[in-house]
Amino acid sequence: MKKIFFVTASLTFSSVMTFAQVFAEKKYEVGNVKEAPKCFGQGVVAFTVGYGYPSWGQVYFNLEAVSYGLDTYDNYTPKGMGPLHFKGEIGLSKFIGMGISVNYETYGGKWTKLYYNGIYAENFTVTSLSVMPRFSVHFATTTQIDPYFGVGAGYKSTTYKFHSDFPNPDLSWYQEGYFPVSIETTVGLRYYFSDAVGIYMEMGLAKSLIQGGLAVKL
Repeated sequence: MKKIFFVTASLTFSSVMTFAQVFAEKKYEVGNVKEAPKCFGQGVVAFTVGYGYPSWGQVYFNLEAVSYGLDTYDNYTPKGMGPLHFKGEIGLSKFIGMGISVNYETYGGKWTKLYYNGIYAENFTVTSLSVMPRFSVHFATTTQIDPYFGVGAGYKSTTYKFHSDFPNPDLSWYQEGYFPVSIETTVGLRYYFSDAVGIYMEMGLAKSLIQGGLAVKL
């Protein structure tokens, strides 16, 4: 009887230990799934390239054009390209990233104006390039979704050019900006279709209100 009891106890203990071992292994596997690498973290490198709308500069120029009456000139047309947004970032920790932001745009307007002896074409063009270090805080990151808040400050180069076809060289002029500082702050989201490729969108105070485009992660 005692022999049967000890054999039964031994088998039961062995079964419990086997079950515990299998459960622990399964739990570890499930844990691995839950702790799968997220799309942002220490050492992760991400690049984005996008297009923005509307251009804050173009909006401001349109308001100035109205205040100066340029919009009443014949064939008045706003013109511009961008802003184009380029960013690179590396993860310093699970939540913090540091990188660089490069933004380019050109905007202005063109029109025709009546002078003494005829009608001549004129145009005004602003070109702006900014390059700045950028600091980002990432939160609620998953394997595919990467929300973040970013702020940057750095160098800005701005040029202003007015050209008139009227044969008077004094009418046309070129000038560089006096305030070479650029600041941006945005909130954004990257969504990855795969381990490396996705899309992104940001909104805030950059050269545009909204921007979006391609995101690549290394």
